[in-house]
Amino acid sequence: TVSRMLDVIEKVLARITLDPDRVRISMAHIEPITDADLDRMARLGVGAGIQDRMLFRAKDSAEFWGEDVVRRAPPLRGFLDRGIVVGGGTDATAVSPYNPWQSLWWLVTGRTFDDGPARDPQWNLTREEALTAYTTGSAWLSLDERTRGRLDAGMLADLVVLSDDYFEVEEDAIRDIEAHLTMVGGDVVHAAAGAGVTIDR
Repeated sequence: TVSRMLDVIEKVLARITLDPDRVRISMAHIEPITDADLDRMARLGVGAGIQDRMLFRAKDSAEFWGEDVVRRAPPLRGFLDRGIVVGGGTDATAVSPYNPWQSLWWLVTGRTFDDGPARDPQWNLTREEALTAYTTGSAWLSLDERTRGRLDAGMLADLVVLSDDYFEVEEDAIRDIEAHLTMVGGDVVHAAAGAGVTIDR
């Protein structure tokens, strides 16, 4: 399927020129992608939207694709090494729950919840790379990189107070991080019980 989609993208881009400030092409659900197709994505400037569905379905995917394929699914390092922009997400509420910390844990460790094969460490991301995928990577995919995805002057910024330091906790504790306080546009929209904050509705 990935190869066929890239065939179509190549034919389209051979006929028209897209303005990269107005239109971007990205692909999702491409876990079993080959190195040859990674090279094609890089050449065509196609981004990758990576959801964490393998966190929940590595075991049945191994039965269908084979364990060797699942152990590199998706080959996250292969995307970055080729300069392919990776945007991270959960695909909630279509195939998985919305929990960015479980997804970030999976990007970093490659381990799963269903006792399926883990992704080989060579394909995993560092904590910083995983967070970048979730922020600047996803902003690039949605043409929002000039306003979102970085803590910088003039950018839109929300604020969250976390239960732990994402960069300091043990790897397996990443998936258990929670938001104690969340602000959007300067307004508190979430406060955990005991946070001592009242939300005005």
